[in-house]
Amino acid sequence: MGVRPKKESLRVNAKKFMQSRTGTTGCSEQISALLDCLKRHEFDESVGQCMQQYAALTQCTRAAAAERTARGSHAPTINYHLARMAKLMKTR
Repeated sequence: MGVRPKKESLRVNAKKFMQSRTGTTGCSEQISALLDCLKRHEFDESVGQCMQQYAALTQCTRAAAAERTARGSHAPTINYHLARMAKLMKTR
């Protein structure tokens, strides 16, 4: 038997895809602000200097969770659609 060529898979890096579409992903701005605040205060959480950033991050994550539940079922990922397309290509 001859050497079979490596099978190419159809796959997209979903994180990179979403960043290119939205600019940021999820609550990344709030996470960045919180980490920056913690760094400025030498990661001392006992002082409570970063409560505003904690509140913003908590609000963002709750809003994202509410949005996911409002959508009902999850939206199919791009890799799901690529797999369907690959299956259709095999049958032809």
